[in-house]
Amino acid sequence: MFKANGSNRHQINYQRIATRLYLFVLLISLIIISFYLLLNEDLQQNTIRQPLEFQYKELEKTYSSNLYYPCSTVSMNHSTLIMIEPYFHQICSSDLISDAWMDNINGDHVMNDYFSIFDYRNSGIFHFQLLSLLCQHSQQTVNISIKTFLQT
Repeated sequence: MFKANGSNRHQINYQRIATRLYLFVLLISLIIISFYLLLNEDLQQNTIRQPLEFQYKELEKTYSSNLYYPCSTVSMNHSTLIMIEPYFHQICSSDLISDAWMDNINGDHVMNDYFSIFDYRNSGIFHFQLLSLLCQHSQQTVNISIKTFLQT
């Protein structure tokens, strides 16, 4: 490795030690690089489209720090998992809030003048109209809330 011209005994010993040190460092470096390449796990990128729940949990358990989700969200609408069908009080589907019942209660306007002021036929129509409006409002509110929930 070194030139041999004009070398004395001291320089030759120095050159031998330097060569041996160089070979030792080279050998150690090759061993370290070899072990690194053997023990290094190759990164693999696998895409699993629509994994099942148990697959997702298994991947999360095994590769929690290395998982990458290519989609913007890891969620789905509630409507894909559940269906909600509301049941309202039976009064909201009864004849008591139908137009035919209210016409029957209201009757002929001329006849209402002859009823006593305390007769329920004079004030009852307003109670049934209020009940009808409350039922419509509650059904509308519940249906909008369910639709909003299922879209989240």
